[in-house]
Amino acid sequence: MSTINDGDLDGSSALLRSAEELARTITEPRHNSIALRQVATALAEVGRVEHAAKLARAIVAPMDRVWALALVAQASAKAGDRDRAAALLSDAEATGREFTDPGDRADALGQLALMMAEVGRDSSALLREIADVTATITDPDDHEFALRTAAIATALAGEHDHALVLARATGDAKGTALTERLIVASLVERGDNTRARDIADAIGDPAERARALCAVAGTGALLRDAAAAARSVADPEERVHALLTVARTTSAADDGTTAAELVSEAETAARGLPDPDDHDHAVSEVVEALARAGEHDRAERLTHDIADPLAQAWALCPVVRALADSGEYRRADTLAEGIVDPPAQVRALASISEAARRAGDDDRFRALIRRAERIAHTVTPLNGRVRALLDLADAALDSGSPDAAVLLRNAEHVARSAEQDAATRQLVVGALAYAGSTTQP
Repeated sequence: MSTINDGDLDGSSALLRSAEELARTITEPRHNSIALRQVATALAEVGRVEHAAKLARAIVAPMDRVWALALVAQASAKAGDRDRAAALLSDAEATGREFTDPGDRADALGQLALMMAEVGRDSSALLREIADVTATITDPDDHEFALRTAAIATALAGEHDHALVLARATGDAKGTALTERLIVASLVERGDNTRARDIADAIGDPAERARALCAVAGTGALLRDAAAAARSVADPEERVHALLTVARTTSAADDGTTAAELVSEAETAARGLPDPDDHDHAVSEVVEALARAGEHDRAERLTHDIADPLAQAWALCPVVRALADSGEYRRADTLAEGIVDPPAQVRALASISEAARRAGDDDRFRALIRRAERIAHTVTPLNGRVRALLDLADAALDSGSPDAAVLLRNAEHVARSAEQDAATRQLVVGALAYAGSTTQP
């Protein structure tokens, strides 16, 4: 994604060093642990495994330490260092066993089992241990969560029959349906579409059944079944989400007519929602779907149905993006200029700048970035200003511009001035780490 090079002012090493330094200034334990995990993962991704492992082992929060150790182990395995990978996984398992609460222990070991399955390592012994721990959990919610995690990990390990047994052992119908959908996705990834279709057809919750059938997809008959399932969802708000999910899949399958019908049905359901917040959120989703489908006029008109000014401002952002992506810069700019919320306006201008950069119009790109940056510096409070600057940095990264480094430094400077805001600092650490890990050599 990024084209910031090591020879630039802010290349990979400098960005990662800044990320680590900023992470160490966070005194709140939870955000400090998350930030250090982000840095350790980024270091591992660029091959600095030894330093990444040292950082991972120093993380205070056990759950974040488990994740960091597992991610660094994954990077070590990819680099061919199987001995280091095995040692790191052993450390992760030992950390997971530090939890005295069986729910927390099952969660930690379950997350590790997921990671092991994803990298193709044998997790059967760990899954058996998780089953033993799960059987001792007395809290119903923790027990169901542990079963779902174990079911997904078991599916990723290829044991789909056992995974279904675990998924269906919970008393939560919605949670069972969601887990069954994830098992379907695992089967699709392995190429077993026939089995995936059978399981998808049997999912009791219609919204999850629609999503599962979309995951299998591939044929018109399946998409018709998915559409029928989405239309049968009783809750109007959930029906909107299901209809739009199926619409995206049918659109990707070049069935534009059916997709348009589903979006229209979603619009009708969204506009009829009585709760103002639910209404505005659902209508915003429909606006984005219309914008993506090229229905720019209709999408813009629908934003006027959103009562909350802030929600309306953010709903206009995907319309601006769609217009810019189609080359309608003037109209996109006019629409962005009318957005009343400064952070949303920054997001809109950033999307126009991305489109300009991709089209090779560097002058327009830089002019838009400068304009958006001026607006970003007016945002209050400081955490909102940081998020606005990071939006611009994301746009520069995604479009391959070296301006991303300067924007990240500006966000870092603002974050350092917000001494008490651990969450904001952690957000910037993540952005710096990501930029450093995606740098081209």
